Formats: sequence, structure tokens, C-alpha cells
Amino acid sequence: MIQEVLGVGEAEAKTTFELAEYFGMSTREVRDLVRRERLGGAAICSSNSGYYLPRTPEDLKETIRVLYLKGDETRRVADAMSKIVIE
Repeated sequence: MIQEVLGVGEAEAKTTFELAEYFGMSTREVRDLVRRERLGGAAICSSNSGYYLPRTPEDLKETIRVLYLKGDETRRVADAMSKIVIE
């Protein structure tokens, strides 16, 4: 669904807001749909410019690198919060 309307390369990226307007859904629903399509094997890249299809293998590698970094940061935050004692 999302993949079919994306351009190739970062210069053709579509923002979450643009996709939400196009599909008539919320930006959260767009992000969930992108996640589901990626889990299903879609090569949807992302950057600060929006979502796009990879022009080169490096485009895909960069998206993967950023996703791993986000995951690492989320784990660090969760670890820090797990040390909070609530009385």
C-alpha cells in the first residue's frame, strides 16, 4: 500500500503527513502501516525527509543503521527507567 506510492531515492521522499493526507489516515496509522510493510519484507527507507524506496543499497543500509541506533537508545532508556524505585 505505502510502498506503491513512494518515489525512488531520498529526493522523492514523502512525509508522514503527506502520506496521511493521501490515504486519509492519521500519521500514527501511516507509521504503523510502514512498520507492518517493513516486517513483511518491503524495502521502505526513511530519513528526516520522509519515506522513500532505496535508489542504492547504501540507502537501505543507512535506514537499517538508523533503526538499530533507535533500538539501542530505546533499550538504554528502558534500562535507566527500570532502576527507578516508585514507593
